[in-house]
Amino acid sequence: MNLDYFKSFINIVEKGSLSEAAKVMGISQPAITMQLKAMEKEYGAILLDRSSGGLKPTQEGLIFLDHAQKITQENELLRSGLADLSKEVFGQLKIGSSTTPGEYILPAILGRFKELHPKVEPKLTIADSEEILTRLAGQEIDIGLIGQESTSSRLEKIAFAEDELVLIFNPKNYMTDFDKIGIEEVMKMPLILREKGSATRKTLENAFERAGFSMQDLTVIMDLGSLSAIISAVEAGLGASIISRSAAKRSVEMGLIREAKILGLDLKRKLYLVFDKKRMLPKAALEFVDFVRIQGERA
Repeated sequence: MNLDYFKSFINIVEKGSLSEAAKVMGISQPAITMQLKAMEKEYGAILLDRSSGGLKPTQEGLIFLDHAQKITQENELLRSGLADLSKEVFGQLKIGSSTTPGEYILPAILGRFKELHPKVEPKLTIADSEEILTRLAGQEIDIGLIGQESTSSRLEKIAFAEDELVLIFNPKNYMTDFDKIGIEEVMKMPLILREKGSATRKTLENAFERAGFSMQDLTVIMDLGSLSAIISAVEAGLGASIISRSAAKRSVEMGLIREAKILGLDLKRKLYLVFDKKRMLPKAALEFVDFVRIQGERA
């Protein structure tokens, strides 16, 4: 069985579409359909359920998917091992990141890494920190970048950057601008916050607890799962928020919103790169870990 067939099946399941999977693989839809039929004929099983209007793996398809992922991963390890001999770094780099580092910090790091290793193919998944840790445990990704420190003894943790949460607001909502504000005043504001499970929310909860307050003291009008959606809502004057300074930077520089430090709250945090230290990582992932470690030491 051609290795590309296994890659095609993985992409079909991930995309839920033959046409989208074909785009990823750089082949035509009829070609990927032919590959699917060849796989089902070769293994004597129906791998996809087409009855629900979409494409979902059957019970046999889930078993096939698990082995296909292991086969492609082993192939990457083989390629990386052979690449060690020539010192060339290539292959997939599967990274999972929480929203703040993934959208506002990681792109620049990946850009510099790609300059050094142009044959590496980054594959980035963005989700909340808890989801990233779950995917890391399931070996769906090689490396995680999160905004909270994991307590798992199985994980290697590298602090590579510092971040701080700040209050953001539309200055048109208030009579005067300010760059510092007390906790009591923040409690009176209508707030739009990140959803539970995000590192941003956890950092905020811990800071309030250390200061002797509760999140219940806040006037939260909505929870959102997207930083960009929160910033847009604040720009529109729907409420204030407490998010990463890195995420708010562009809108603050454009004058669309203002930021302020909340007095009495320690909202500084470290961003961490994590990986399973008991797992053999592909060469590209190992090189990226060393690259980020060096970046963190220089910061």
